[in-house]
Amino acid sequence: MATNSYADYIKHWGHLDVTVGANPELSSLEPQRAQLDLERQGLENATTLQATLQAQVQQASRDIDGHVARGRDLATRLHDGIRAQYGRVDEKLSEFGLNPRRPRKPIPPPPPVEIKKPSELGPNPSQTAAPGTDGST
Repeated sequence: MATNSYADYIKHWGHLDVTVGANPELSSLEPQRAQLDLERQGLENATTLQATLQAQVQQASRDIDGHVARGRDLATRLHDGIRAQYGRVDEKLSEFGLNPRRPRKPIPPPPPVEIKKPSELGPNPSQTAAPGTDGST
């Protein structure tokens, strides 16, 4: 039997337990049947525990998200209150991890860009057509 999930194992092992127990000619297999039944019960318990813990992890994640959202809101309110008390430029703000507004340093203008003329032909330019013609022969 091809099994792909824990539920398949539990179902198959339970079926084996019942059918082997119902056939007296297989009494020599009783120790293995009993051990398989214990493993099936252990698997059922472990998968139930796993599902419970997964639900707890999901709930913990929701709780964490809630704490973060509420905490961010409260921190923002505190920052606003601190700025209301000290203003936006007081250096005291840095004590609370807030950046006071400081005057910007003037940005110096960039150096002038020298515009270069395109280079001319060398000292002996060659003519491609005779003067006064359209260049066709």
